[in-house]
Amino acid sequence: MTQEAGGTSGLAEIAGIKTLDTNIIGAILISSIVVYIHNRYFDKKLPDFLGIFQGSSFVVIISFAVMLPVALATAFIWPMIQNGIASLQSFLVASGALGVWVYTFLERILIPTGLHHFIYTPFVFGPAVVEGGIVTYWAQHLSEFSASSEPLKELFPQGGFALHGNSKIFGILGIALAIYVTAKKEKRKSLPDC
Repeated sequence: MTQEAGGTSGLAEIAGIKTLDTNIIGAILISSIVVYIHNRYFDKKLPDFLGIFQGSSFVVIISFAVMLPVALATAFIWPMIQNGIASLQSFLVASGALGVWVYTFLERILIPTGLHHFIYTPFVFGPAVVEGGIVTYWAQHLSEFSASSEPLKELFPQGGFALHGNSKIFGILGIALAIYVTAKKEKRKSLPDC
């Protein structure tokens, strides 16, 4: 907690408060817990003298009590997860073309969950490959790249990680296949002969 927020410190400032940067995984975990608590306790009938605490107030009270041990566990467990993520990022960067392939493969797998942002954000916006991210680096060095006769692969090898958007192309095929497979047999239309 003594490090500056941002970069590879694993810390972020949220509403001016320095905290662990759990990114989208933390948001999904916390929202899942709160939704579970809400669905279980929102309609809970309390004695009449505690009636003012029913509904949303009761959910907040229970959530506060539940989130204290969750926060404590996160403070001990998340740094280990963060080190694993940093190791994965280092592996992807050091692996060249294989790393780009693994990166796009992981992103494709995670698209349905929304966790693909967790994979590409450190690469696109930094600091996994270059400080400030590949988008900023590309914009800052574009004139240098255009003036050179060297292959872009040698000038900017980190640019391979910009292929993250290509994984979404294959998502369309997956969506179409999912719709077809889950449709009732009488609703499926046969493909026209070519």
